Amino acid sequence: MAKTRPELQDLESIDNSSSVDVSMLESFVGYNLRRAAARQRERFHSVFDAWNIRPVLLTVLSVILKNMPLRQADLGRALEIKRANVVTLLSELEERGLVVRQPSATDRRSQVIYLTDQGKEMTEKWLRLHAKLEADLANSFGRAELEDLVRLLHAFRSVDASPDLG
Repeated sequence: MAKTRPELQDLESIDNSSSVDVSMLESFVGYNLRRAAARQRERFHSVFDAWNIRPVLLTVLSVILKNMPLRQADLGRALEIKRANVVTLLSELEERGLVVRQPSATDRRSQVIYLTDQGKEMTEKWLRLHAKLEADLANSFGRAELEDLVRLLHAFRSVDASPDLG
């Protein structure tokens, strides 16, 4: 039997002012992780959109700053970013004058990444701003609760990605 669409008057009779019950989702870990990540992205963008800096770009710049000189392949492995995506991100940062890539002196097949002077200066500035963003979370939650949250998120990253539920 063919499915029938609800009559238009049935749809019009729905009270649009009633709220949708999502209470069954409140105990779902994945749901809460997604909602929390979305909120943190909003917070990040409220601070960094003025420079057109996305979280992944600040992550990449931070790792380069801490590890210069850094091989492009090592950056991708450390952050679990596919090679093609690393190339795209570095091209964007290079076009903006924040990084330079050079062939490795010891392995010409390998690219080595450095921050430019501007890249170093801006990364340090953005990291100071990011520290303030993190401090704001500590003010909202309390330092101990924020440390607990980070500890739990670290633990969650080591959970088996393919559990045997059989």
